[in-house]
Amino acid sequence: WDGARDYCAVLAVTQCLDFWQAVGVDTALGYSRRLLQWATDMLSTRWGTGPLHPPELTACMMLVRCPAAVHPVRGSATAADAKELQDCLHHRFSVEVPVKVINGQLYVRISSWVYNCEADYERLAEVMLELCVV
Repeated sequence: WDGARDYCAVLAVTQCLDFWQAVGVDTALGYSRRLLQWATDMLSTRWGTGPLHPPELTACMMLVRCPAAVHPVRGSATAADAKELQDCLHHRFSVEVPVKVINGQLYVRISSWVYNCEADYERLAEVMLELCVV
């Protein structure tokens, strides 16, 4: 025993396999995909924006454009702006979501999995709109 190894992953294998056997991979993927589509549609509607790419091109992640008021000079956002927004969402609102800049526009990279629920994305929508008012 060298004292530096973490055996948690090895010790959790049995419980992990039990979980997947109980839930089923197809069930988990189906839930995740439906939730992602719902979240993409909801955020796009609430923010008046849209996704970067069609849903057929993704499984569990999507880029949704941020509201224009977050960065009012369209097409001029930088990586520094993305980092500032991501840090603001994390530190001010305890919302963890990557923010990316693509062609000068800010996007959030949402993801969905079995531990996510609609309320997670509703909170993101609300705090982003709150930032637009400030």
